[in-house]
Amino acid sequence: MSTHRSYHHGSLKAALVEAGMAALDAGGIEGVSLREVARRCGVSHAAPLRHVPDHRALLTLLAIACAQDMHRHISSSVAAGDHPTILTLREAGVAYVDYARQWPARFRLVWRGDLIHPDDPDYQQAMQALWGTVMHGLDVMGGGNSPVTAARLHLAMAVVHGLSTLTLEGGFAALGSSFDATPGATRPILDLLGPALAPPLPEEVCPPPANAPSPRESGGTVPPRQP
Repeated sequence: MSTHRSYHHGSLKAALVEAGMAALDAGGIEGVSLREVARRCGVSHAAPLRHVPDHRALLTLLAIACAQDMHRHISSSVAAGDHPTILTLREAGVAYVDYARQWPARFRLVWRGDLIHPDDPDYQQAMQALWGTVMHGLDVMGGGNSPVTAARLHLAMAVVHGLSTLTLEGGFAALGSSFDATPGATRPILDLLGPALAPPLPEEVCPPPANAPSPRESGGTVPPRQP
């Protein structure tokens, strides 16, 4: 169904999103303009102004749609995968990187706070849902709600976002790396990350070896006593 017909059978705002996403996929962020979106909708250049008063508002509307699309992609990928529950976080990361590979312009726009209205309530809600896919993976691993869990969350996001960005910006190619952001290439990397993200078992469950040296004997530091 064309965007023009979508407009006549639905709302103009929905048609603007559909046309904007098509323009984004075809020409990147630079290819999105009010004039281009209006042309794709088959309406006058002034018609979109009833819903998006300027270019920044249009990009905000599209960023919301892209964040929602990315959330659906990650959630459906995790739900459809045949893997143990403990690997939920890894599979969410694999889907995150894969989305960036398949939809680079959409991925970029989601994070361009300098081009949109980042305080828009709908945008913030969409980003919280996206953030929640990673939080869910940590919850499955038994992370709980603590400063350590927050640090694990930031580490996980830094790794998957770094893999995505380096791929899109040609960083891996410049380094002579063959990493291509496909699921098969991403999983082994995130497998290495797993032990750093899993919460340590309490000593009563997994006590240290009887002959293990103390931190002072091994040259390490003694952690501060917890209150």
